[in-house]
Amino acid sequence: MSVPKLAPTATGLVFGRVPPPARLRDDYIDKPAGWAALGPRTIRGVCLHRTLGGPIVTTGDYFRTFDARFDDGGHGWNALTDWGVGLDGTVLRWNGDNERSPHANGPVANPEGDAVAFLARYGAAAVNRDLESIELEGLTYDSPVTSALMEAVVELIAWRIDRAMIPWHIWPQNRDGLQAIYWHGEFGPKDCPGPVVRARTDELIDRVQARLRAHQLQTAPAPARSILPGLDEALARSWFGTVVAGGRAYTFDPTGPVSRLWIAHGRETGSWPTLIAVEAHGDRRYFRFANGFTIWTAPGREAAFLRDQPATNARPERQVG
Repeated sequence: MSVPKLAPTATGLVFGRVPPPARLRDDYIDKPAGWAALGPRTIRGVCLHRTLGGPIVTTGDYFRTFDARFDDGGHGWNALTDWGVGLDGTVLRWNGDNERSPHANGPVANPEGDAVAFLARYGAAAVNRDLESIELEGLTYDSPVTSALMEAVVELIAWRIDRAMIPWHIWPQNRDGLQAIYWHGEFGPKDCPGPVVRARTDELIDRVQARLRAHQLQTAPAPARSILPGLDEALARSWFGTVVAGGRAYTFDPTGPVSRLWIAHGRETGSWPTLIAVEAHGDRRYFRFANGFTIWTAPGREAAFLRDQPATNARPERQVG
């Protein structure tokens, strides 16, 4: 699989500038759930679900407390999803980057539509491993989709698709030429996400493409949210750098666990080192920086400096002034 260059091309294409949703909130579910045994994730698209309950925070509570007692096969303990989007436009992040594969996309049974080609290309494990699952709030499948929810899910999908380095003019396909947005019911005998979401999927695709185009083209303004006095998001993204590994781009994400630890390190030391390499070893990922320290991540634990190296030992490289 070819990997697009991050430098501006003749058509002015640049990845990493699509901002996260305006109302994004961390609501990390800290339990050893999900199918970590499926291996490191390579995001190839998204899968849409409907919660059949509400408000959206109660879905997070459901995943947080749903365990093996409810299912003697262990399915309950694995219940998890990546994102939840509320009717008010709140976006909840329940799973971390490159961590556990959610079970929300479920086991495969009687696939239909675009799911057939996806399974033929990537296999059944990829349904949970390589599709980010998105729960949309709704009491029933027939519940209306609010304008705030629609705007939030457009922002979320555009951000995640850009992180997967899928160009605006290829969407709604991924870089392998397969569909990059699915309904849960395509992989199993369910109506999920129901007729209302299905009826608005074409609109969703068009709006995501417009957002991708606006930010991926070289002429688009880069986001400039403040990180701290003297350092905005655009400058932080430039200093953090971008590494392409395993078919995806690793870049600054102010809501991601590695970027958050990098910010904490910078606040403490005034040093803002550049990411130079990302290595995957089993279900662990190692993020190596130019000043010599390494951050590592693994399912079920917080991002941490390797060997618990104190942040104050890092050699200053750039000072905010």
